[in-house]
Amino acid sequence: MAELKTSADYVPMGDQPKAIDILAEGLLNGERYQTLVGALCAMVTAVISVKFLTRWFTTKTLTPFGFYSLVAGLLCVIRFA
Repeated sequence: MAELKTSADYVPMGDQPKAIDILAEGLLNGERYQTLVGALCAMVTAVISVKFLTRWFTTKTLTPFGFYSLVAGLLCVIRFA
């Protein structure tokens, strides 16, 4: 397998180096579909979320979200002002 080359401007930060090492180790061990499984899990989560939110907005209003936004905004103003 060819070595992965990136731009010299790109420097992995935070937990990225560890994640890169784990993915590379999996590829070397023959786990070819690990990123596909992750993408499919993300897609299923997104579909479920969209279905839930679509159903929520057709039967309910945004009033609770409005109250939440006001309270959160006021708390932020109090805390950071």
